[in-house]
Amino acid sequence: MIPKCIKQKQLEDKVNSMIETITNGNGTAIKFADGIMICYKQAEIKNVAIQNNWASGLYSSSEYELGETPAEFIDFPIILGNPSGDIKNAGSGYALIIPKIYTTSKNSFGKCFFVRNYLETNITVYINLVAIGRWK
Repeated sequence: MIPKCIKQKQLEDKVNSMIETITNGNGTAIKFADGIMICYKQAEIKNVAIQNNWASGLYSSSEYELGETPAEFIDFPIILGNPSGDIKNAGSGYALIIPKIYTTSKNSFGKCFFVRNYLETNITVYINLVAIGRWK
């Protein structure tokens, strides 16, 4: 038998400590025995308009709700998000950034706004979201 490295053992222990997986219309949640929960989904935000002057050569959108998490945390989770790279009805070759995602409740992916160096109307943005926190 080949001995396992410590990192591999730690990863296997964490995977084996998964006690529940929840999937619903709000995404997927994985609960671990130590109380950690990770939720994830891809959000589709339609009719985004990037028209507000934000900084020199940059324009921002209004705020957009990112939806609820598939399970509730006991406290506000940490939210991570990035555009998936697929932006419908948008001009090509222009970056889209999310300067801030902020949590609004214990069962929400929060809100965000978008910034781009190009004026846009009626685009659809896809965002990969991850929320990490405690379920117990």
